[in-house]
Amino acid sequence: MDYGISDISKENERRKQFKSESLTLRLDSLLLEKLHQEANQKDITVNALISQAIKYHVGWHATASKIGFISVRRSLITKLMEKCTEEDILSISRYMGKMSNKDVLMLLGGEYNIKSVLEVFETWLKVSGFPYRHEVKNHTTHMYIIQHDMGKKWSLYLSQILRSGNLEGRKIDFELDENTLSLKLEEDK
Repeated sequence: MDYGISDISKENERRKQFKSESLTLRLDSLLLEKLHQEANQKDITVNALISQAIKYHVGWHATASKIGFISVRRSLITKLMEKCTEEDILSISRYMGKMSNKDVLMLLGGEYNIKSVLEVFETWLKVSGFPYRHEVKNHTTHMYIIQHDMGKKWSLYLSQILRSGNLEGRKIDFELDENTLSLKLEEDK
């Protein structure tokens, strides 16, 4: 997973705002061994891995299932998308965007503004396991490159969902490819 420049600056800003506390845990030795292996593969500490897991649980998983998110294999979504026409995809994405985007952003992001749109979107990318790159230029221009490997119709669907979540009519430039979606968004109008 590619963590962009904004991830580092967000984490540094967060550390300035929040104090950390110690917690002692008692874990099964086999579980701890698996945690050590995964942390080693990711080149992070076990503490960082556990903190990340707790952060994703509190920030996403604990709420996402309550508001209708489920885990589904990519191959299923890809196969279903292949059966749809582009007009079907546009219709579905418009429906999903109008029916749930604001509610999802309020429940997962705590507020409904451009910052929460970007934070919820980026959290979803991380928990979904999509490799991506996020750069912020001049503190307001967000550029994402997302490699989803799910076909051009998934790129179309994602672009329309993001367009429907776009607050206050900000311009978003999209580039849709077979397995990649690129977008550029100005945080300030």
